[in-house]
Amino acid sequence: MAVTQSVLARTGVRAGDTLPVVLEDGRTRPLRVVAVLTDDSAPGEVLLPYGTVREHDPVALAEVVYRTGPQPADLPAELGAREVGVAEYAARGDAEEDRLVWVFTLLLTGMSAGCTGLAVGNTLLMATAARSGDFAVLRRSGATPGQVLRMVAGETAFVVALGTLLG
Repeated sequence: MAVTQSVLARTGVRAGDTLPVVLEDGRTRPLRVVAVLTDDSAPGEVLLPYGTVREHDPVALAEVVYRTGPQPADLPAELGAREVGVAEYAARGDAEEDRLVWVFTLLLTGMSAGCTGLAVGNTLLMATAARSGDFAVLRRSGATPGQVLRMVAGETAFVVALGTLLG
């Protein structure tokens, strides 16, 4: 554990000594003092390893502690603490949200494209059915069925290209 200088003054222990600590579940456990912190550099008088606290109180502790003061001296690895910069912390927090936004965007784009395709197909079907008289005139004036189909395909390609360009 890490303790502040005021704890050392009250208890008389030194770095490397063990100090009995009563944990949340009522059990006493001797812990070795691995670091001494100044009184104003720590959020409390005693800092315990994350795993030790969770072992005795599974609902204790937050995953993150925000530091507002100056950067403390490096804490020993036994405490399980690691300082993360603001940019890295924000990137970690935003990663899952970014993934969900990307999935939602893909779904929305797919649904929009599907509805657009259905609308275009329906419009072409209705327009072609309404022009059946025009096609009959073309056939009677000597156009072959292939020529009529090519004309319809050309008109359709033009309308789709124009709609895509304008959209």
